[in-house]
Amino acid sequence: MSSSRSILLLLGLLGCGREGLDSARRKAVASVGPAALVTAARAGRDWLTYGRDYTNRRYSPLRTIDTLTVGDLALHLSFHTGAARVGSFQTSPVVVDGVMFLTTPEDAVIAYDLRRRRVAWSYRPTLGTRLTCCGSPNRGVAVGHGLVFIGTLDARLIALDAATGVLRWVTQVDDPQLGYGLTMAPLVVDSLVIVGTSGAEFGIRGHLSAYEAGTGRLAWRFYTVPSPEEGGWWGRWRTTVSGGEALPRNIRRERADSARFADAWQRGGGSVWVTPAYDPVTGRLFASVGNPAPSFNGGPRPGDNLYTNSLVALDAASGRLLWYHQFVPHDLWDYDPASSPVLAEVGGRSLVLSAGKLGWLYALDPRDGALVVRSEPFVPHENLFARPTPAGVRVAPGADGGSNWSPLSYSPQTGLAYVVALHNPMIIFSDSAPYARGEPWYGGATSLPGPRWGTVSGIDPASGHIVWQVRTRQPMVGGSLVTAGGVLFAGEGDGWFRAYHAGTGRQLWEYRTATGVNAPPVTFEVDGEQFVAVAAGGNTQQGYPLGDEVLVFGLKPGGRTKER
Repeated sequence: MSSSRSILLLLGLLGCGREGLDSARRKAVASVGPAALVTAARAGRDWLTYGRDYTNRRYSPLRTIDTLTVGDLALHLSFHTGAARVGSFQTSPVVVDGVMFLTTPEDAVIAYDLRRRRVAWSYRPTLGTRLTCCGSPNRGVAVGHGLVFIGTLDARLIALDAATGVLRWVTQVDDPQLGYGLTMAPLVVDSLVIVGTSGAEFGIRGHLSAYEAGTGRLAWRFYTVPSPEEGGWWGRWRTTVSGGEALPRNIRRERADSARFADAWQRGGGSVWVTPAYDPVTGRLFASVGNPAPSFNGGPRPGDNLYTNSLVALDAASGRLLWYHQFVPHDLWDYDPASSPVLAEVGGRSLVLSAGKLGWLYALDPRDGALVVRSEPFVPHENLFARPTPAGVRVAPGADGGSNWSPLSYSPQTGLAYVVALHNPMIIFSDSAPYARGEPWYGGATSLPGPRWGTVSGIDPASGHIVWQVRTRQPMVGGSLVTAGGVLFAGEGDGWFRAYHAGTGRQLWEYRTATGVNAPPVTFEVDGEQFVAVAAGGNTQQGYPLGDEVLVFGLKPGGRTKER
């Protein structure tokens, strides 16, 4: 890639022609298969999956951009997708040998050639019925077997030829008229492509499904809300959360109501918002499952409401449940673990990390789901488990608070997990509105009394101690990236994209753009040069300025030669 620093603006990008990739890049994307994905954690040049590799650590071994040179970071190029102001821009690009694959808020796919600074191909699906609770996000693609996979807002899984963008197959995952949709970036595991459904806010029965990568044929399906034949979703009638705090449950009343609401599981919620982690050694898949339905009224859904608000471990080949860890049984506040799970080696011990809306980082044993450590709260707690009422009750973090969907990162170099979070107090009102097909079903409403702000935290998962924390002016949403150069990157809703010292939290660099930087950053290498890229397009839920720009940063000439 040339060392010149230029800006390329591609207005109306999605109307461009389809020239496809050159022969060298065709070979590179065709080589992304099971072996390459398994070894991605060790290979530093590319960013091959949503979380860079199967661990979801969002950690790169690249180190040219480090704590000394990051001050020389400058905008290398930028381009516009042409899909501005249609929804939250949350894509996490996949980069293969200088080709960036990314998505827009309404499910267009773009293959951008970073060397030639132009679009190689683009694909825009014609969307049918789409019911969304939270804007129109799409969090990215999966690449494998010479194909690019995308889930759509109207609940389809689509496979495109990675070299040309030509449609290869399409599968209808579920019924969008009931509220089903796909917002997560899929995951390729061996010959399967795995995707989970969103739509709990419409009373769907969520699931995580695997399809044959070559044909789109369904291989297995795991329902996040079990039927009576699968053991039921009543659970153990627990009265505490994971960690011990008491819940305001009337178990006697719930048991008495269980016969009247025996079919509640059929519309029990359980979205899978984010990409799972995968351990190729054990063959285990780790997935976060979202809130039950309705969100704020537990009356129509007695019981623990399995497996909502849980981390589940599945056999990736069959979809068979191995264990679950439920953080909040019978949730009344939308306190689900919305962020992607992360696999980490901490102090010689394997852990699976989960940061959710509750404002705690959890470290679990990946063998059986047992709680190992729960961190100090990374956002303030207020009336954390106060029961919602028709008159309203103020709680914090709130249903949008904590870490939300934003992916955390983990550095084996510092031993810290990095969480961006929202202090977003809410007044939650409950109501008894009945379920109606295809209509939002919250069981209540919310308001935002303020004040609101954000945090960036470096947390030791071995002890749960917050080693450092930075408070930001606005709530943080978008995710983080950490590198072997000791640098942590994260964006903010007011347009700032910042770099921090991963060990101390000291700010090292910043750049400001016109729209919210509310997507996860990625880093990669092209022709020996390291780059950092991020989508800048805001967030509808938080009211951050919307746009459609993708920013790519690199070191200024000479910046890489500073003495260490």
